[in-house]
Amino acid sequence: MPPIFEYLCTGCGEQSTQFRKIDQRDQQSFCHCGRAVVRVFSAPHVMPDIAPYQTVAADKETGKPVNINSRKDHREFIRRNGYEELGSQDYWGHKERDRERRDRLASRTKS
Repeated sequence: MPPIFEYLCTGCGEQSTQFRKIDQRDQQSFCHCGRAVVRVFSAPHVMPDIAPYQTVAADKETGKPVNINSRKDHREFIRRNGYEELGSQDYWGHKERDRERRDRLASRTKS
């Protein structure tokens, strides 16, 4: 994951954080108000890993829930079992694409 940099809008003064590659940290970007943002020098951000948890879904190989200790374990569990992560998007909304995805996921859980 790229480092997090802080930026300040030269127009409205809004502060924001952005994930960027180090060689792109000074690349020009703009605020929602249309003015340029400048990088603010601040203390480094540290993003902790996820807290350990036990899955609700069973591992297809063992038939049992699995203890997940990191994001890497989480991604591997999903990939290995052919599961699909929904995230924070509103997949139960009214858009046709979301409805199709909901139906496809529901049919998988019934079989």
